[in-house]
Amino acid sequence: MKRVFMLLVATLVLTGCGSNNELSEKANTKVTKNEYTREITEEEREYIQLVLNEDYDTLKEKTQSNEGRLKIDYNWLASALETYKDISENGENYSNGELSGRYDTVLRHLKFVKYIPDELKEKIEKVKKISTEKEEYYSDLYEEELEQEKVEGKQIQLKIDTDYRTRNPQPVSIGMTKEEVLTEGWGRPNDINKTTNADGTNEQWVYDGYKYLYFEDGILTTIQE
Repeated sequence: MKRVFMLLVATLVLTGCGSNNELSEKANTKVTKNEYTREITEEEREYIQLVLNEDYDTLKEKTQSNEGRLKIDYNWLASALETYKDISENGENYSNGELSGRYDTVLRHLKFVKYIPDELKEKIEKVKKISTEKEEYYSDLYEEELEQEKVEGKQIQLKIDTDYRTRNPQPVSIGMTKEEVLTEGWGRPNDINKTTNADGTNEQWVYDGYKYLYFEDGILTTIQE
């Protein structure tokens, strides 16, 4: 009885090990299946040479039908590399926003390429690296330009509103900010006297008719009429 029991335990252990090995083999097989590869044909050799010659127009013509994975890959490659070449040769004609967008286009098109042969890997990796760096660089510059445009736009609008309010003054009240006084109250003063000390910055705004406004750290605290 004891011998039967031991045989049963051994059988279960071996079965478990076999199952684990089988699962491991299945997992490894699954990973291998997900790795896309293909044999380089004469047709692809032709496409590779067109890439090396930077003849992207011809490559696009030969692959524009997008029939099969091979043509799809090289059509995307042609599009990405043609855009990259255009930026390299004509970058000075584009704005920072356009450059950021075009480098982003290069990167997006390259993402669609499923397989890159060894002959082109170094070239493509270089294009990816430079495009990533340039896209970030010009994107930051473009954002700075947008922020500057916003600031300039606000300054222009503030001047317009202040000019109008100076010609058409309205009553002011304690607690108003300097901008509110400019655009909603008395408008632009004739003169500003500023005093800075340990407690902060005080300003006296002088208006016609011996009228004065006093600000502490940008807030209206005293009205003298």
